[in-house]
Amino acid sequence: MKFQFFPSFLILLASLLFKAICKTLRVTFINQEVEQSLRTKGGGIIYTSWHGRILYFIYHYRGSQGSILVSRSRDGEIVATLLKLFNFQVIRGSSSRGGREAFKALMSVLQEGSHVGIIPDGPRGPRYVVQEGIIRLAHLTGAPILPVMYGARRKKTLSSWDQCIIPYPFTKIVVIFGESIYVSRDADHSLLEEKREELETTLRRLTEEADRLAPSF
Repeated sequence: MKFQFFPSFLILLASLLFKAICKTLRVTFINQEVEQSLRTKGGGIIYTSWHGRILYFIYHYRGSQGSILVSRSRDGEIVATLLKLFNFQVIRGSSSRGGREAFKALMSVLQEGSHVGIIPDGPRGPRYVVQEGIIRLAHLTGAPILPVMYGARRKKTLSSWDQCIIPYPFTKIVVIFGESIYVSRDADHSLLEEKREELETTLRRLTEEADRLAPSF
C-alpha cells in the first residue's frame, strides 16, 4: 500500500508543478485553422506527435476527454497515471503487449466520433520513425491524421532515447499544425507505406520548423 501510494503522490506533485509551469508559457499557434476545420466537420481525429514532444499537449488538451494510447510498460504506468490526472481516457497496449485489444478500442473511439492521440515512435523507438499502426488505424476508420509539434525557446532536453523537451517557465513556445493526412480505405500495401513515409517526413519537418521558429517569437 505505501509503495503504491508514494509513486502516485510523486506523480501528483509532478503534475501540479508541470501545470504551474505551463500556465506561465507564452504560446504562438501556426496553421491552427487545420484543426479548427476538422473539428467543424465533425468525426474523430487522430492526433499525433513524437514521444519527446507530447508534454505540452498533455496540458493544452487537458479535460478534453480524448483517448491516448499508452504502453503496458512500467514507464507507461506512470504516463497513464499522469494522463488521468489531466482527464484523458487511457487505452493500454503496444505492438508487444495488448496491441490487438488496444487497436480495437481505438477504432471504437474514432467510430463514435471522439478523438485519439497516438505517439508513432513509441514506446521504444527508434526516435522519429513512424510505426505502421497509426496508418492502419486511419486506413480502417477513415479518420484524418493531424500532425502537431511544438518547440520552445528555452528548454531542458533530457538524455533519454526520445530526447524529451521540457519548456522552462515563462519561455515562449510555438505550436505548429501540419496538414491533415487521409488514408484511403482501399489503399494497398504500397500506398500504406507511402502514407507512413509522408507522415514521418511531415513530423520531422514540423520538428525542424518548431525548433527554428521558437527562438524568434
